[in-house]
Amino acid sequence: MQSWIQTVHRRIEHCRTEHKKLLREATTLLELALWKAVVDNNVKKEEEDASLEPKAKKAKIDTESARQELRITSGASIVVKNVLPFLNLG
Repeated sequence: MQSWIQTVHRRIEHCRTEHKKLLREATTLLELALWKAVVDNNVKKEEEDASLEPKAKKAKIDTESARQELRITSGASIVVKNVLPFLNLG
């Protein structure tokens, strides 16, 4: 009986470990999807604005810092914080 209980505990622990791995991966995918949606929306908005304005000199934009700022302001941290408790085993 003791052997069976230990086997069950090991299996449960294995499932928890696998769940945590999948949860980390899902959280990362969710964050990236939200970030991509914000970036795509921003690019679309810029294209619409550019089509409405007459052609003028374009200013150089630091694309990397703009993407980083969008990542921070995408709201992913808020969404992940509110979704994570529903996915966590405890």
